[in-house]
Amino acid sequence: MKFISADNSNIPVVCVVVEGGTNTIRMVLEHVTDNPPVPVVVCDGSGRAADLISFTHRYAKEDGYVHYYSLMRMKYRYTMKII
Repeated sequence: MKFISADNSNIPVVCVVVEGGTNTIRMVLEHVTDNPPVPVVVCDGSGRAADLISFTHRYAKEDGYVHYYSLMRMKYRYTMKII
């Protein structure tokens, strides 16, 4: 865990993702590959980049691919939200 020093005390750092855009995805990658890595909390359902990161984390397999069934399930979920 990463800490910020302030007045001789250490403050833990965490990244919270709510919505966001392309820069948010870059920032998350930077944080999780940092040394030491910064923990990232992603708020699923908040929209845009947060939903994309959440979906990828949930449905990507060990090989890094998202399978077709997962994509169709996600499309159906958002279609139902709109109606």
